[in-house]
Amino acid sequence: GNVWETSDGGANWTKISDALPNRWVTKVLASREDVNSLYVTFSGYRYGEDDGHVYKSTDSGENWLDISEGLPDIPINDIVQDQYGNLFLGTDIGVLSSLDDGANWEPFGENMPSVVINDLFIGYPIIIPAMVADINDAMVPPISAFIPNSESTFLCPGAKEPIPPICMPIDAKFANPQSI
Repeated sequence: GNVWETSDGGANWTKISDALPNRWVTKVLASREDVNSLYVTFSGYRYGEDDGHVYKSTDSGENWLDISEGLPDIPINDIVQDQYGNLFLGTDIGVLSSLDDGANWEPFGENMPSVVINDLFIGYPIIIPAMVADINDAMVPPISAFIPNSESTFLCPGAKEPIPPICMPIDAKFANPQSI
């Protein structure tokens, strides 16, 4: 596959993928952190290969760095970046995450099923509270990641009052809490 770049709203395009593998491009992601940085993922299906690869450029595609070290040999279907710069990959065996811009990858969550993930979406705001008030106002430690619910409220670090009831715990590991 090919990756193209435009700097004039689409009037002119420049191919920036000559140094990348000749495989199916599954996603091109512009970094949330840096306007010149982008990521490209590949599935490997084009030639009957299962090798998944993730590449990063910090100079708008002039040079590419393979950040696939430590990934299993599986197709990579999607990549997203959260507001803290953490990366998440949708793969043929589930979701993998990196808290250090692709230097290291690990499975996302615990006891998650090994299923094909074709698309990822991160909804905002994502809240990882210091303590959770249950329905009886007993303060309990959070479980890490949360989805909407009407029976819990959160007291976040630095907050003067609990956040309205919008989340409930799920059994999953999420972003680096120190970055909040």
